[in-house]
Amino acid sequence: MYNFVETHFILLNDAVRVAAYERAIAAIVKPGDVVLDLGTGTGVMGLLACRAGASRVYSIEAGGMVEGVRNIVRANGFEDRIVCLYGDSKDLELPERVDVAITDQAGPFGIGGRLFGSLNDAHRRLLKPRARMIPSHIDLSIGLAELPQGWATVKFWDERPLGFDMSAMCALARNVAYEVKFSPEQLLSAPGCVLSLDLAARSEPAMGGSTTLVAGRPGTLHGLFAFFSAELAPAVSISNSPLGRDSINRRAWFLPVERAIALEAGDSAAIMVQLLPTEEIVMWQVAVTGVDGALKEEFTHSTFKSTLVAREDLQKMRPEYMPRLSASGEVERATLELCDGTRSLRQIVQEIHIRFPKNFRSRDEVAAAVSRVVVKKTH
Repeated sequence: MYNFVETHFILLNDAVRVAAYERAIAAIVKPGDVVLDLGTGTGVMGLLACRAGASRVYSIEAGGMVEGVRNIVRANGFEDRIVCLYGDSKDLELPERVDVAITDQAGPFGIGGRLFGSLNDAHRRLLKPRARMIPSHIDLSIGLAELPQGWATVKFWDERPLGFDMSAMCALARNVAYEVKFSPEQLLSAPGCVLSLDLAARSEPAMGGSTTLVAGRPGTLHGLFAFFSAELAPAVSISNSPLGRDSINRRAWFLPVERAIALEAGDSAAIMVQLLPTEEIVMWQVAVTGVDGALKEEFTHSTFKSTLVAREDLQKMRPEYMPRLSASGEVERATLELCDGTRSLRQIVQEIHIRFPKNFRSRDEVAAAVSRVVVKKTH
């Protein structure tokens, strides 16, 4: 079970992150601004925006935590300025466009939490043409990783656990982005920035960047460390890299390579990263060259290759496939057709019970099935 209390405890106790957002909001939000808080969590960003002078804050939360936010807003006396909205921002309408958008949905490599899909939609429908963003930019950086414990996780599938051949998992294991905490001594090179993303503009369908990293010491290359830094306001940034004086409490990614490679000081690795931001797919290419200029190894990986799709589902994606609703699909369709604004929930449950007597053991089961559809698909 997802422990949202612990998650938000960790977030609010990340002193570096909280202090940076507090400074950034005070610098960016002006008195009278209308603010959008995407993925509001505990609502703290909206509270800080009100402290900075925002006249209205639209705090959007897709989970049940929205009730916690409403209670927090009420307890702090901001009910007249903070509007808590439940749902996916892409399904919601605002009565006005906003001056500032605030979000903290960046994952280990600066993507995640459907950040770019939400922001692209917000640019189109919810933001004023010159709306300010917190953060405004995200830089994605890569470093050469020596991580024996991470490599052990990758190699596990080569080693016949319990005496069984598990090699079918090997390719998947080498294309997964693993969440890790790394330390400076585990870096074989200084990091390099591969992509700089401007959140004030809509993201492109595909983005790419490259850098060349040079091994600063002998060691074994197991993969790449991938992390981000985000500019929240002029002179205010956060990063999950441990190389700076302050780092937020957020893991980075370990992106493995096909085979561990022995490096000498001065060996170089040409890195190319391609990103599909809205799909949150990352591809990484690594070409390692020795100090003598000879190519040592060359690898290509993608998180897309770590996605398993059942053949039954692939069959349904064929253009010539003729879909037919399942029994549960028939119930859902009938429920949606009955949600026409003229029937109460009680009446819909009664009608579904009459139409599908063999699908449910009790009226309570009908009510639960109908409620799941109504909660997700209606407003």
